[in-house]
Amino acid sequence: MVRGQPITETEIEHTLLMARYDLAAYDIANILNRGTQSVYRILKRHGVAARPAERTEDQHLEAIRLRRGVEPVIEPEPVEPEPEPEPVEPEPVEWVEFDCKECGQEFSLTTDHIEWFESRGINVPKRCTTCREQRREMHDGGGLIGGVNLDELAALRRRLEDMERRLDV
Repeated sequence: MVRGQPITETEIEHTLLMARYDLAAYDIANILNRGTQSVYRILKRHGVAARPAERTEDQHLEAIRLRRGVEPVIEPEPVEPEPEPEPVEPEPVEWVEFDCKECGQEFSLTTDHIEWFESRGINVPKRCTTCREQRREMHDGGGLIGGVNLDELAALRRRLEDMERRLDV
Protein backbone atom coordinates (compact mmCIF):
# COMPACT_ATOMS: atom_id res chain seq x y z
CA MET A 1 0.00 0.00 0.00
CA VAL A 2 2.41 2.59 -1.20
CA ARG A 3 1.66 5.69 -3.24
CA GLY A 4 2.35 5.25 -6.93
CA GLN A 5 1.75 1.48 -7.06
CA PRO A 6 -1.38 -0.09 -8.58
CA ILE A 7 -4.35 -0.44 -6.24
CA THR A 8 -5.06 -4.02 -5.20
CA GLU A 9 -8.45 -5.66 -4.75
CA THR A 10 -7.82 -5.82 -1.01
CA GLU A 11 -7.28 -2.06 -0.88
CA ILE A 12 -10.52 -1.53 -2.77
CA GLU A 13 -12.37 -3.76 -0.28
CA HIS A 14 -10.81 -1.89 2.65
CA THR A 15 -11.72 1.44 1.07
CA LEU A 16 -15.35 0.40 0.65
CA LEU A 17 -15.47 -1.01 4.18
CA MET A 18 -14.06 2.19 5.67
CA ALA A 19 -16.47 4.30 3.63
CA ARG A 20 -19.25 2.18 5.08
CA TYR A 21 -18.08 3.29 8.52
CA ASP A 22 -18.34 6.91 7.36
CA LEU A 23 -14.65 7.74 7.15
CA ALA A 24 -13.84 10.77 5.08
CA ALA A 25 -11.88 10.14 1.86
CA TYR A 26 -8.95 12.02 3.44
CA ASP A 27 -8.92 9.59 6.41
CA ILE A 28 -9.17 6.56 4.14
CA ALA A 29 -6.29 7.85 1.99
CA ASN A 30 -4.09 8.33 5.09
CA ILE A 31 -4.86 4.85 6.43
CA LEU A 32 -4.12 3.15 3.09
CA ASN A 33 -1.17 5.45 2.38
CA ARG A 34 -2.77 6.49 -0.93
CA GLY A 35 -3.72 9.77 -2.49
CA THR A 36 -7.14 11.21 -1.81
CA GLN A 37 -7.94 11.27 -5.54
CA SER A 38 -7.45 7.51 -5.90
CA VAL A 39 -9.82 6.94 -2.95
CA TYR A 40 -12.43 9.21 -4.57
CA ARG A 41 -12.07 7.24 -7.83
CA ILE A 42 -12.61 3.91 -6.05
CA LEU A 43 -15.70 5.18 -4.22
CA LYS A 44 -17.13 6.76 -7.36
CA ARG A 45 -16.52 3.60 -9.41
CA HIS A 46 -18.48 1.55 -6.83
CA GLY A 47 -21.25 4.09 -6.38
CA VAL A 48 -20.41 4.93 -2.77
CA ALA A 49 -20.74 8.48 -1.48
CA ALA A 50 -17.46 9.87 -0.22
CA ARG A 51 -18.97 10.90 3.10
CA PRO A 52 -22.54 10.86 4.38
CA ALA A 53 -23.94 14.12 5.71
CA GLU A 54 -24.08 13.07 9.38
CA ARG A 55 -22.32 10.59 11.62
CA THR A 56 -23.84 8.76 14.53
CA GLU A 57 -21.84 8.52 17.73
CA ASP A 58 -21.04 4.86 17.02
CA GLN A 59 -19.87 5.69 13.49
CA HIS A 60 -17.67 8.47 14.82
CA LEU A 61 -16.04 6.18 17.38
CA GLU A 62 -15.54 3.50 14.73
CA ALA A 63 -13.84 6.07 12.44
CA ILE A 64 -11.47 7.05 15.25
CA ARG A 65 -10.64 3.36 15.88
CA LEU A 66 -9.91 2.90 12.19
CA ARG A 67 -7.63 5.96 12.11
CA ARG A 68 -5.67 4.54 15.02
CA GLY A 69 -5.21 1.19 13.21
CA VAL A 70 -7.72 -0.80 15.26
CA GLU A 71 -9.74 -3.31 13.23
CA PRO A 72 -13.37 -2.33 12.88
CA VAL A 73 -15.88 -4.19 14.99
CA ILE A 74 -18.46 -5.57 12.60
CA GLU A 75 -21.60 -6.49 14.44
CA PRO A 76 -23.36 -9.51 13.02
CA GLU A 77 -26.82 -8.79 11.78
CA PRO A 78 -29.40 -9.99 14.25
CA VAL A 79 -30.93 -13.30 13.36
CA GLU A 80 -34.56 -13.68 14.20
CA PRO A 81 -35.24 -16.95 16.00
CA GLU A 82 -37.38 -19.43 14.15
CA PRO A 83 -40.90 -19.51 15.49
CA GLU A 84 -41.64 -22.55 17.59
CA PRO A 85 -43.98 -24.96 15.89
CA GLU A 86 -47.44 -25.01 17.32
CA PRO A 87 -48.09 -28.08 19.43
CA VAL A 88 -50.00 -30.72 17.56
CA GLU A 89 -52.95 -32.10 19.43
CA PRO A 90 -52.96 -35.90 19.30
CA GLU A 91 -55.97 -37.33 17.56
CA PRO A 92 -58.45 -38.90 19.95
CA VAL A 93 -58.10 -42.66 20.17
CA GLU A 94 -61.22 -44.63 19.38
CA TRP A 95 -61.71 -47.86 21.29
CA VAL A 96 -63.86 -50.78 20.16
CA GLU A 97 -65.25 -53.16 22.80
CA PHE A 98 -65.29 -56.96 22.33
CA ASP A 99 -66.41 -59.90 24.46
CA CYS A 100 -63.82 -62.67 24.92
CA LYS A 101 -64.78 -65.92 23.15
CA GLU A 102 -63.49 -68.07 26.04
CA CYS A 103 -64.07 -66.26 29.33
CA GLY A 104 -66.70 -63.69 28.27
CA GLN A 105 -64.70 -60.83 29.79
CA GLU A 106 -64.92 -57.52 27.94
CA PHE A 107 -61.72 -56.27 26.28
CA SER A 108 -61.02 -53.37 23.94
CA LEU A 109 -58.80 -52.62 20.96
CA THR A 110 -58.08 -49.31 19.26
CA THR A 111 -59.24 -48.73 15.73
CA ASP A 112 -55.54 -48.45 14.78
CA HIS A 113 -54.92 -51.99 16.08
CA ILE A 114 -57.91 -53.32 14.19
CA GLU A 115 -56.73 -51.63 10.97
CA TRP A 116 -53.24 -53.09 11.52
CA PHE A 117 -54.64 -56.64 11.79
CA GLU A 118 -56.87 -56.18 8.74
CA SER A 119 -54.07 -54.65 6.62
CA ARG A 120 -52.01 -57.82 7.14
CA GLY A 121 -54.86 -60.21 6.52
CA ILE A 122 -54.93 -61.35 10.14
CA ASN A 123 -58.20 -61.99 11.95
CA VAL A 124 -59.02 -59.49 14.68
CA PRO A 125 -58.51 -61.16 18.10
CA LYS A 126 -61.62 -62.75 19.58
CA ARG A 127 -60.03 -63.47 22.96
CA CYS A 128 -58.82 -61.13 25.70
CA THR A 129 -55.11 -60.76 26.36
CA THR A 130 -55.12 -63.19 29.29
CA CYS A 131 -56.87 -65.94 27.32
CA ARG A 132 -54.59 -65.41 24.31
CA GLU A 133 -51.50 -65.76 26.52
CA GLN A 134 -52.87 -68.94 28.12
CA ARG A 135 -53.62 -70.35 24.69
CA ARG A 136 -50.08 -69.56 23.49
CA GLU A 137 -48.59 -71.27 26.56
CA MET A 138 -50.62 -74.41 25.82
CA HIS A 139 -49.33 -74.46 22.23
CA ASP A 140 -45.67 -73.88 23.13
CA GLY A 141 -43.46 -76.95 23.61
CA GLY A 142 -45.25 -79.47 21.39
CA GLY A 143 -48.56 -77.75 20.98
CA LEU A 144 -52.04 -78.61 22.15
CA ILE A 145 -55.17 -79.36 20.24
CA GLY A 146 -58.32 -79.25 22.28
CA GLY A 147 -56.26 -79.25 25.50
CA VAL A 148 -54.26 -82.43 24.60
CA ASN A 149 -50.49 -82.28 24.31
CA LEU A 150 -49.48 -83.81 20.97
CA ASP A 151 -46.16 -85.12 22.30
CA GLU A 152 -47.88 -87.00 25.08
CA LEU A 153 -50.44 -88.35 22.62
CA ALA A 154 -47.67 -89.65 20.35
CA ALA A 155 -45.94 -91.33 23.31
CA LEU A 156 -49.21 -93.03 24.31
CA ARG A 157 -49.69 -94.35 20.74
CA ARG A 158 -46.18 -95.81 20.72
CA ARG A 159 -46.82 -97.56 24.02
CA LEU A 160 -50.11 -98.96 22.71
CA GLU A 161 -48.42 -100.20 19.53
CA ASP A 162 -45.69 -101.85 21.62
CA MET A 163 -48.32 -103.55 23.80
CA GLU A 164 -50.22 -104.78 20.73
CA ARG A 165 -47.03 -106.24 19.27
CA ARG A 166 -46.27 -108.06 22.51
CA LEU A 167 -49.76 -109.51 22.61
CA ASP A 168 -49.58 -110.66 18.97
CA VAL A 169 -46.33 -112.47 19.49
